[in-house]
Amino acid sequence: MRELGYYPTPPQLVARLLSEQEVAALGREQTLEPIFTIVEMQFTVGLFQDIEKAIRNPGQEFDKAGKYIIHNDYTTSQELNAALGAGVEQFYVEYAGRSYEMKIVKYP
Repeated sequence: MRELGYYPTPPQLVARLLSEQEVAALGREQTLEPIFTIVEMQFTVGLFQDIEKAIRNPGQEFDKAGKYIIHNDYTTSQELNAALGAGVEQFYVEYAGRSYEMKIVKYP
């Protein structure tokens, strides 16, 4: 029904894999913020399913989840929720030795 225009498209999350040169340049410019480090176990237990889909399929849009579930062993959920609650629409994720630019795309 959404594809037919009967329901609005929710915000979408898109990842872009950054090259080492881009990461270095963003770091020098101090614009690699906010950045969140995610470890495999966070994906294994089901946290950040939208982020996991996006980084495994760079360039594709995925429905952005609402608030992330708080897990007692990690602070990443609280940090992400705080940043997104403050209106952040672009952030960075470090995962498995790679860095990704994450953008939230909103449709009218």
